[in-house]
Amino acid sequence: MFAAALAVVFAASVAPAAPVGVSVNGVELDSGGSGDVGWTYVSPTLRLTNAGPFTISGENTTGAVRVVVAAGVTSEVTVSNLTLMVATNSTLCVFSLETNAVVSLFLAGTNTLTSGNGRAGLEVAGGRTLSITNAPGDDAGTLTASGGEGGAGIGGNNDNACGTVTINGGQIFASGRGNYGAGIGGGRNGAGGTITINGGTVTATGARHGAGIGGGYYYQEVGGTVTINGGVVTATGGRNGAGIGGGGNGQGGTVIISGGAVTAQGGTYGAGIGGGQAGAGENVTISGGTVTATGGSGGAGIGGGSYSGAGGNVTISGGTVTAIGSSNAKDIGPGNNGTVSGANIFTGGSIRLGASLAFHAPSNATEQVFCATLTGFAPNGPVTLTGLGAYGVNDIYADGDGCIYLWLPNGTHTFQANGNARTVTIANGVGPTGVMVRRRNRLSGGSSCWMEF
Repeated sequence: MFAAALAVVFAASVAPAAPVGVSVNGVELDSGGSGDVGWTYVSPTLRLTNAGPFTISGENTTGAVRVVVAAGVTSEVTVSNLTLMVATNSTLCVFSLETNAVVSLFLAGTNTLTSGNGRAGLEVAGGRTLSITNAPGDDAGTLTASGGEGGAGIGGNNDNACGTVTINGGQIFASGRGNYGAGIGGGRNGAGGTITINGGTVTATGARHGAGIGGGYYYQEVGGTVTINGGVVTATGGRNGAGIGGGGNGQGGTVIISGGAVTAQGGTYGAGIGGGQAGAGENVTISGGTVTATGGSGGAGIGGGSYSGAGGNVTISGGTVTAIGSSNAKDIGPGNNGTVSGANIFTGGSIRLGASLAFHAPSNATEQVFCATLTGFAPNGPVTLTGLGAYGVNDIYADGDGCIYLWLPNGTHTFQANGNARTVTIANGVGPTGVMVRRRNRLSGGSSCWMEF
């Protein structure tokens, strides 16, 4: 009799199985456990174990669902109006890839992933591979991914570098929260991994000490390799982090830009593109696209972070580039009070320097080049140049004042700009009196800019 009464009491104390608000391929997850071909759910873990395809939909904000793609699995996953969140004191990640997992992620509708302390919003640590694009027919497919304290928005968790992340489409909003994590890239103590953006609209914001895109915080961790071939990219570093490159105390890594519209804003003490606080710029190569890089307090536009972060090697062969350093920092070169820098090789493009400060003086790898400012173009309109030989003319646009900025060696250069003949003569870095109508601040190395009509 006692045993029977105890059984009744126990049965009454156990909550009945119930849906948790999320479905996989139309099958609802059940708190009592559920599954189908290629997936199982045992609260709180939804484990994907084969290629799929899987479509995950619904909402759970109590931490009862976290998606895990099993080790070694290559899988196709669509998130469709999916919201997964955990409590702020949780240490769970709501979507993670295990070792050697490879995931093609498609975005349908509006999706939100918010993880707990130490974890990335969408966790892609070293040895994992993720590609993201919009679902077919849904150009507005959106993902908002937020890491917890120490975790990246997309990438590494606390003490982890980022793996390989490729973005081909969709609207992506990725941010570290609190401290240490990059928007896209490394978590605390984590390097930036390999990040490629081919399309879409990407907004990445670092937590305090984290880069917008690149490394998380810690001494000498690097920004990894960031390649941008297209899309609209806005990267903002947290305090001490670069817009694109290193987190606090981190080196800039390798940044390669061949297309797209890129805006990189360093956090306080970080470079726009390059090093975080005290970090060197390392290697930046630009061959196309429209790039605006602005340093935070003491940071270079492109190059080193504040507190004497060394400038890196900057090679520009095309595109429209605006680099703006903060006070006491170079537009291109080291951070404030820094005296160490790599080479600046300018062989093409329209390159505007906010205060005309570059260190070392730019060259085309053979001889020094000097800035000639040409006016009279439609503001923000495209400019087609012919007749400049090997000078790179890809993706050149006038600025808001209708100007372009060419970097040419001593000599007379005759060419066509939007079908109109132009001639620029440079002798020892100075244009002839008849065309010099306005001097700009002097570049290090004794060169100057002038206005040429």
